[in-house]
Amino acid sequence: MKIFMFPISDITSILEITVFDEKKSEIVGKVSIPLLKIDSDKRWYALKDSTQRERAKGNNPRILLELKLSWNFVKASIRLINTKELNYLKTEEKLDRHILSRNIARGKIVIMWVISFFRIIKDCFEWESKKWNIISLFLWILFCNVFEMWMLPLFFLVPFIWYRPKKYHILVDWKKKFTAVQSSENEKEKEEKSLRQKLQEYQEMIQSVQNFIGKVASLGESIKNLYNFSMPFVSFVAIFFISVIAFVMCLIPLKYILIIWGIHKYTRKILNPNRQPVSEILMLLSRVPDDNILEQYDLKYKNYFMIKQLMKCKINNSYSIVD
Repeated sequence: MKIFMFPISDITSILEITVFDEKKSEIVGKVSIPLLKIDSDKRWYALKDSTQRERAKGNNPRILLELKLSWNFVKASIRLINTKELNYLKTEEKLDRHILSRNIARGKIVIMWVISFFRIIKDCFEWESKKWNIISLFLWILFCNVFEMWMLPLFFLVPFIWYRPKKYHILVDWKKKFTAVQSSENEKEKEEKSLRQKLQEYQEMIQSVQNFIGKVASLGESIKNLYNFSMPFVSFVAIFFISVIAFVMCLIPLKYILIIWGIHKYTRKILNPNRQPVSEILMLLSRVPDDNILEQYDLKYKNYFMIKQLMKCKINNSYSIVD
């Protein structure tokens, strides 16, 4: 039996234990234990491989540990908002197709979460359900009349209420119906894929990353070109709209502007049922060319001037021959 004592600087740290075979000088397995998950009693921990994603080799490899933790709640809480210590032993991951596919899948989940959030907000404006739209309109007007600046931090409590664990559910689990579809999709069995299908998946994955990076770069370049007057007409129109918005906000209180904006958003689908939901800001930015398009313009203009100069040279040469 061996006893170890470690000083703790951050209660959110993870204790990583590596088990070595002294005879073979190789790693038997690893186990990572968050400090906040420690129970003050003996417990068997299953060993994992070096990546800590699969079980270690052998017949049920595990280790018996008795962990005890003593810490101060107040000091640990203050420590959470201070600078986190750097892990100098951690190395950057090398280029690997498995890591790339896993990171892309993780990013896709986050993007889909953001898209679903905005889709819920959009449905409140598009009259997909009259009942919920009327309730949303009533709540929006009530919010605009009651809202105070001190209420703004309370909006960050909404995700905590939505994603709280089951043991914190006081009332009926009203979130269950929203997650039922997602859980049923995750329960589908994974089918074995051929080499051709895997290559096609990697190709589509890299293509999606390429297109996403291109769209983000194009949007950023359009914003830059809007400010540097690459398209003077669009830049002056943007300046005019910004000035009008500032003038209106100077005359009308923000509360009434938000009420009018909300009523406009809710009624535009009724006034124009065939209207396509678009963002006015994105539509304005789509009129501004990115750097790639500007380079094409420059090439066209260069070719135009080169052809014009060649035509002048040919005309001058013809005149000289006649003379």
